[in-house]
Amino acid sequence: AYDILDLRLGLGRDNWQVRLFANNVFDERAHLQETLIFDNIGGTPYFTETAVSQPRTIGLALDLSY
Repeated sequence: AYDILDLRLGLGRDNWQVRLFANNVFDERAHLQETLIFDNIGGTPYFTETAVSQPRTIGLALDLSY
């Protein structure tokens, strides 16, 4: 099991909006999927492919409408 925390903070007025965001605040490395790839001859595992969660991402977004 794993917990991932995302945060958003925004401010806007009339035709603009600014948002600060932080995804995966604690930089949790969650294994979302793991796949074993087998060879064609002996059926032994050839390699493992693992999908992990996105690392911590922090950013600022600005929206303007006119």
